[in-house]
Amino acid sequence: MSNTNYSYTTYDKNFFDAILKDDNNQFLELGKACISLENQSIDFVNEFVPLMKFKSKAKIIKLVNGTECHCFSGTVYLSSKTRLQLSSVSDSLISFEELCIPKKVQITGIVHNRHKSTTMSSISIDIFSLSLDEVAFSISKETILGQQLLLEIQSPISLNSVALHVYKQLQFSIDKTVYYATMDYETLDSKSTMIEFLSKNIIVFP
Repeated sequence: MSNTNYSYTTYDKNFFDAILKDDNNQFLELGKACISLENQSIDFVNEFVPLMKFKSKAKIIKLVNGTECHCFSGTVYLSSKTRLQLSSVSDSLISFEELCIPKKVQITGIVHNRHKSTTMSSISIDIFSLSLDEVAFSISKETILGQQLLLEIQSPISLNSVALHVYKQLQFSIDKTVYYATMDYETLDSKSTMIEFLSKNIIVFP
């Protein structure tokens, strides 16, 4: 165990709201978390953090708009009154089904890289947050920040002609990147399709 005093202001801007849980999924504390790709670790910080045994198991859950969306599991490497660090971290997105909220749908889409030439390459994505104006999705081993993109959803709705403007990129692991983007409907039919779909389905994130 460590008695190191710690403040999350010493970290960069890649902090996010998070919950600390034990290996049995029991809530322990609400705070902030930050990922270190270099050390393959994740830090949880707050004014008070419960002390945990070295090499015990714990979970840090990312919150988006107060909803649990991404789980990081690992082994306690450092524990103090203001900081807890997990090593040997594995991560997974929390599915709609795990949230136990009714009428959820799993949506898979494709983003097309739109260049000046007529050739367009496509990347399959997993959508885990969807609203009328924004989408959040994960992909593996790709960098699309700053590119011109078109979103296409084939199921459970048929949607195309939606331009994406990526405003945030978060690297959750070596192989997984999550992007947050606003959506610009290029036709009224596309926007009407999305409005109708959202009115019939409860989506996790507003």
